[in-house]
Amino acid sequence: MPTPLSMGIIESLQQIEKYEEIGQYLIDNDYVRPLQQIVSGADGYEAHFSPEGENMCEIEKYDYYAFLV
Repeated sequence: MPTPLSMGIIESLQQIEKYEEIGQYLIDNDYVRPLQQIVSGADGYEAHFSPEGENMCEIEKYDYYAFLV
């Protein structure tokens, strides 16, 4: 992962439902693009947002993707 946040820190923040704070940290420190490249290079975005077998709608807008699960 290209961020200095350890998995322990991320998991702790997730447990107290601080998802927006994690996202804002990644945006503020320019980690979004490197994370996008890692995720898309692995096996695509879909596997990370939708459990196997579920339908998902993907919308591309400018340089971003939006997903409706």
